[in-house]
Amino acid sequence: MKEGRQEEVEEQPRMSAVAFGLSFLVLVSVATLSIISVVSYLLLACLCVTITFRVYKAVIQAVQKSDDGHPFRSLLERDISVSSESVRLLTDQSLIHLNWFISQSRRLLLVQDLVDSLKLAAVMWLMTYIGSVFNGVTIMILGETGSLWFSLVLFWFCSGSELTVEGKTESRLSEHMVRSRSGAM
Repeated sequence: MKEGRQEEVEEQPRMSAVAFGLSFLVLVSVATLSIISVVSYLLLACLCVTITFRVYKAVIQAVQKSDDGHPFRSLLERDISVSSESVRLLTDQSLIHLNWFISQSRRLLLVQDLVDSLKLAAVMWLMTYIGSVFNGVTIMILGETGSLWFSLVLFWFCSGSELTVEGKTESRLSEHMVRSRSGAM
């Protein structure tokens, strides 16, 4: 494997773990606190970090007698305005999805196709049981945890091609499945 590719593969799990940890923390916080409290605490934590960094840089500049300026100058000078073209594109895409949703809802709720409407009724009936056991945030936490484990399993078993059988490469997952089947017999 090339050295650059190996570093890229090694870096992705770290970034995934950070993203998972932060989103999991937010979901657990929303499950236990109100959304207003969670947003307030997140903004307060962000302000604490940025104010501390700004004061630290100011003290370092005073001690070293340097004139580096504001530590966030490049971020403050960056243009973050939203162009009208990007808003139009986003609005057009949203309109397409909204029209599709409205037409599907009308088709299902006004029973254009009996089988599809019965499928929707069965799914909604099952959702009432799921909703009585779990709230929405719990389901989101379970979904996120499941997606993390799924991505980790794919990374562990499918990241390298190590086994070659008759000129074809198979992943470590296939090798593991072959070993488990032969051990079970």
